[in-house]
Amino acid sequence: MIRVSQNGWSFFIDDLDRCMPDEALKLLEALKLYLNIEGCIYFLGVDGHALEQSVKRRYEHLDLKETDYLDKIVQLPFIIPPIEPRCMDSFIQPLLSDELHSCRKMLVDGLGDNPRHIKRFINILTFNHQLACVLKIPDYDPRVLALLLLIIGRYF
Repeated sequence: MIRVSQNGWSFFIDDLDRCMPDEALKLLEALKLYLNIEGCIYFLGVDGHALEQSVKRRYEHLDLKETDYLDKIVQLPFIIPPIEPRCMDSFIQPLLSDELHSCRKMLVDGLGDNPRHIKRFINILTFNHQLACVLKIPDYDPRVLALLLLIIGRYF
């Protein structure tokens, strides 16, 4: 996505870590060497660890720290923090449909603190809940479904 403001251009590049490692590094190098233009800001959405591994593999023959390499390109890193335990309920509550609110306490206690994993889990729970409702499963209880998904989720 590209946005233009009074002061210049903003480029949003997401999921860079999903590119092939060499392609991701080529893009980073191009941003640093060729597209370092006044008024241009690049926002990168990336798994930093995956990017560090790409740098490490590509430059394994050199005595180069992957963090030093990336520090020259990324001037202001921002890491999405884990969810604080005291904020978990308020994070989960708006993600749940009314039919799944009975599962909230169990999810608060069992999901961990990674925002992306929590949203993915709730999407899976919601999908399976809707499927169970369509199939009219006898004695269906969304809390049992949530518990089973929490248990199964530990092994994936």
